[in-house]
Amino acid sequence: MILGPGRGDDIPLMVDEVRKNLTARGAEGSLDNLRIDVFGLTKKLKEKAAAVVRDDYSSADKPVPFEFYENPSLVGRYDVVVDLYGVAAKSHYPHHIIAKEADMLAPGGVAYVEANLGHGTYAGLDAEGKIDHVKKLCEGFWAQKRKDRRYRMTHTRPADRKEDWFIVEREA
Repeated sequence: MILGPGRGDDIPLMVDEVRKNLTARGAEGSLDNLRIDVFGLTKKLKEKAAAVVRDDYSSADKPVPFEFYENPSLVGRYDVVVDLYGVAAKSHYPHHIIAKEADMLAPGGVAYVEANLGHGTYAGLDAEGKIDHVKKLCEGFWAQKRKDRRYRMTHTRPADRKEDWFIVEREA
């Protein structure tokens, strides 16, 4: 699942990279099982990107991000969720988005989420305090709503970016 795909310029590049990696490992047949779904605020995928996307949950009429996250058919469905400069990067409540995106993970799945922690929600907290606050809020959500699942969250900030990245893994 790719969240915030924009026009999808990177999607064919990602598929090519996956193809190269699988070929290098002698696992070309695994590419047949590659399924890419997307959700964006608008339906604007370029034709080349749309050709490799299985399901486009984007709205042509109006943005519906929070209703999208409540869709039960997406829970536990994906091996990888990517949200780089998507909903969590624009939200005032990225912890809510991170927790919901983790819900989409199948056992053993991984989510890569870029979040903007500069909003007022985290006012008065230093950088480490903001990160700890996000982790505690997500862990609280999972403890209350997802007692049957275990998640592990790590944080990083790439040197060339100002946004924080959270990596969430669902235990198998």
